[in-house]
Amino acid sequence: MAQTLEETVATAETVSTQEPSLDPTDLASEEIQKRIELRVSQSFFDAVKLLADTENVSRADIIRKAVSLYARARIEQKKGNFVAFARMGSDNTVEVAEMLSAV
Repeated sequence: MAQTLEETVATAETVSTQEPSLDPTDLASEEIQKRIELRVSQSFFDAVKLLADTENVSRADIIRKAVSLYARARIEQKKGNFVAFARMGSDNTVEVAEMLSAV
């Protein structure tokens, strides 16, 4: 049975208040999956393909992981945390290599 517009909006509002799953395996779970079709530049396509080939996974897996990381970054920003890249310093301390101001 099809939902009414009000039921669809209520469902969407409930879902939008929930934090998305941050586990890429949840994003590829056995639940019914929806298909998304994108138009991307050749350079974007090549980058996704190279990552997929390097990691020996599908292009869809690369995009799922990217969305998962983006969702995690947004959640951390809402908590007041920063998103950064870090490296191990020469004295075994963690150094911030780059901090992102916005995701």
